[in-house]
Amino acid sequence: NEGDKAVEVLLSAPEWIRRTGILHYNLACYEARLGDPSTARQCIRAAIQLNAAMKNNAQIDPDLQSLWS
Repeated sequence: NEGDKAVEVLLSAPEWIRRTGILHYNLACYEARLGDPSTARQCIRAAIQLNAAMKNNAQIDPDLQSLWS
């Protein structure tokens, strides 16, 4: 499954990338698109905790629209 492969690649990212919030943001997008809103919400919360500015992006990102409805 292509989505699983993408998640696997993101989870193998170096530690410094994990600390930026970008990894969690991207995981949230994948999980939302794959139909797992619960995991997507957890990921986006983690991203916003690491970088509060990501909240603005998340609220307008088409990949994450399912989380706000």
